[in-house]
Amino acid sequence: MAAVTYGIEPGQGLHKSLQSRGHKTFTNVNQARKELMGKLDVAVSFGVIEHVEDPIQYLQDIYDLLKPKGVCYLETDNLNDILMKLNIPEFERFFYRTAHLWYFNAETLSGLCNKVEFSGVNISYHHNYDLSNFTLWLRDRKPTGLNRINLFDERANEGWKSMLEAIGMGELIFLKLIK
Repeated sequence: MAAVTYGIEPGQGLHKSLQSRGHKTFTNVNQARKELMGKLDVAVSFGVIEHVEDPIQYLQDIYDLLKPKGVCYLETDNLNDILMKLNIPEFERFFYRTAHLWYFNAETLSGLCNKVEFSGVNISYHHNYDLSNFTLWLRDRKPTGLNRINLFDERANEGWKSMLEAIGMGELIFLKLIK
């Protein structure tokens, strides 16, 4: 799909694995700037922005590496996840992790993107878990994964996921950002 791919990974222990899969690696964005400033067609960031100290600078770094009309695909946990709306203390302890420095909803993320001046910000949602996971969170107050009870068929599960994504309560926020 791409002639060349790059990875910016602070954990140097992961570089060998990334390189064995064909990616050119950098330890930080400053190293990448020298070679890639304004040259990337696409940037992908899944499950990262919630871990960085300065999300605005993180987005600015991505913006700077993209060429004009370049696109960034970004995904992170959604603070408006359906289970957050139910005030389940066990879920809140599960959701709020010490590894995460930030939590976002559509408004906070789009506000950050506007500060960086992306010309296009398209927000959508994704939900991976089925109705059994939701039901068991309500009953057992702990994560269970998928298909733990077979009360719901694929039609119900797909409808559930589709509804949550449509109303902005899916577990993940997905952004398509255009420079």
